Amino acid sequence: MNKRKRMPHTRTLARTTTRVTTNVLIAVLAIAMFGLAAYGYGFGFAARTKTAFVPTSSPKITAVQVCLSSSPTLAVPQAYPTIKAALHQAQKDNYCHAVVEVSGGTYSDDLVITRATDIIGVGRSLPVIAGTLTNTGSHKLILKTLTFKNTPLPAAITVKNAKAVTELWEVLIVNAKGFGIRQSGGTLSLHAVEVDQTGIQGAAVRGRAVSRFRPASLPRYSVGLPPLIFEFNEVLKKSVQESAVVSLKELEIQKALNGTGVYVESGTTLEIDTLTLKDNFSHGLVVRGSGTLAKGTKLTASGTTHDGSLSFETGGGLYRYAGVTVADGASLLVDGLELADNDGFGILLLNGSKVHLKNAVLHGSKKVGTVEGNNIMLAGGSILEMHGVDVAYADLAGFWNDGSYLTVTDGAFHDNTFGGVTVGLPQLPNVNPLCIDPAQNNSVYDNSEGDKVQSLDLSTAPLGGTCKTVPWQ
Repeated sequence: MNKRKRMPHTRTLARTTTRVTTNVLIAVLAIAMFGLAAYGYGFGFAARTKTAFVPTSSPKITAVQVCLSSSPTLAVPQAYPTIKAALHQAQKDNYCHAVVEVSGGTYSDDLVITRATDIIGVGRSLPVIAGTLTNTGSHKLILKTLTFKNTPLPAAITVKNAKAVTELWEVLIVNAKGFGIRQSGGTLSLHAVEVDQTGIQGAAVRGRAVSRFRPASLPRYSVGLPPLIFEFNEVLKKSVQESAVVSLKELEIQKALNGTGVYVESGTTLEIDTLTLKDNFSHGLVVRGSGTLAKGTKLTASGTTHDGSLSFETGGGLYRYAGVTVADGASLLVDGLELADNDGFGILLLNGSKVHLKNAVLHGSKKVGTVEGNNIMLAGGSILEMHGVDVAYADLAGFWNDGSYLTVTDGAFHDNTFGGVTVGLPQLPNVNPLCIDPAQNNSVYDNSEGDKVQSLDLSTAPLGGTCKTVPWQ
């Protein structure tokens, strides 16, 4: 009796076990087919997007989206009414790289870069972008044959990412209400670029940025026009910081408002290859701060005026204007320096700065106030080493030393109004603060106040002891 009562229960249990086993097998097969289908065919997502499943330690399956390579050329306005619409289409179709060609016209939308992007102007007239362009990702951005005009704050072009790469080819930026180019981190390359009349700064490069300014590549920019001009704006002033490396090649900067043509500080390395600073306000070049270094060939600063407000203080004195200023422990190494007709000083060294010049011409510094008007001014324990230098036609002294050190070979100090060399010498044991030995082919002559070194004839200048030098790096 008991056996008969258990048999139905046993049969039910067997059927249930069989059903569960079958369901498990079906589920396993379904999961396997799901994985194969999704991996190989995109599992019914947009046909242009593949989805790869990546195994993890977790039992969950994680999907990683993989974008396509380059978009077809997105033509504006032929296929898309605006640049913004073309960029949106590239994002919608999940392309890794957007290529946009823009015909003439004015486009006022603000543009946000979300992937590697080329925006290229085509046709007889250059397209005009009247909005801002912003890239905050690690994307490569190439802009060619475009004009940015009347762009609003904060900048015509803003790039902020340590891995961003930005290239501009034949780009004109004019009348920007804020910055022309504002790049923080990454790499910036400019080829045949002109920045005119910006409201704040022509190009501000901040952080660990590498900036290369290269010469023009096309005839219309290389004939009769310097390859890169920043005009009527404040360029790189107080904006290259935090161990940046900036390379300036075949570059002219003129008429920088409110102070400076080029200003570098805080550990920056400035590499110079043919840099011309012309008619800037207050200072042509400022190199400032311990660890900051400017070096290279062919540096020219002329026509600096006394309209700016940037000043330096040392030993109770205030120094405001110079073609080149090196201050607060910074260093300058230049082969081929030309300074002419600058208000104040030709070159100003302050507060432990170090300068090494080869083949230098320093002429015609103009008097402003009582002490500014020397071709060379040293103060605050600075060191100047020169080889092959002509110092002449200053309104005041050819060289004025206030507690610093000079070493010269093949130097000529002549035709200056207030003496060739006027000095106030520091006193250090076994150190010669004025190594200007006539035996090293140095000469001081035809200066209005006489050829004096520490109120002595050059022939009796202090000799002996160690001459302080600045190593050429």
